Amino acid sequence: MNKKDLSERDICSNCHIRDRKCRKVRLFLSTIEEQNAIAEKVNALMGLFDALEQEVQKSQVNSEILMQSVLREVFEGVRKVVEI
Repeated sequence: MNKKDLSERDICSNCHIRDRKCRKVRLFLSTIEEQNAIAEKVNALMGLFDALEQEVQKSQVNSEILMQSVLREVFEGVRKVVEI
């Protein structure tokens, strides 16, 4: 049987979660203080990530400039050799 053979009814009929099972599930939540500390840490790390991303972009630009400079020097050097 392929995915096209499954009707919406077939898919949904296999996904029943009974109320009794849901009531037995325990969810452990952090305190608001812990959640705030986690959010602060995530924000700080995101700031570091953004700074690192900017540095990578600057490095890529500098690398491209350097490559163009090297190629220009190589090809101008070839012309000078040919001209002599």
